[in-house]
Amino acid sequence: MAKHKLISFYLETVDKIVITITLLKEATRYNIRCEYVQAEDKIKETNHEVKRSFVYQLFCDLENADFEELEDDENNALACLRVYYGDHDYLERHLTKELINNAKEMKNVVNSLLEYVDNSIDKVSFN
Repeated sequence: MAKHKLISFYLETVDKIVITITLLKEATRYNIRCEYVQAEDKIKETNHEVKRSFVYQLFCDLENADFEELEDDENNALACLRVYYGDHDYLERHLTKELINNAKEMKNVVNSLLEYVDNSIDKVSFN
């Protein structure tokens, strides 16, 4: 079965581990895949099935945060979020600490996605 990307979230930890959190849809199931890459080597991958209500809430929060209109500040970014609207078409925003902390709904999205990051990995703090 074909998997379709819905959201990709990228961030780097203080230990230079790049974490990619991807929300995927496969038929009627939704999964979150977390990939951990350090020095171009994949060190770990985890997969979690999530409920439809989780996906619905993520997209409601993105809509309420007015994701399409958010300022894209690549220079000061802590993370990058892509929302897919086609197989290879997406809207990308680079997220700063200030943007995340000042937009409650955007912070909800980020925190919801970070819940799936392995506890043994040093997380990035947005507080």
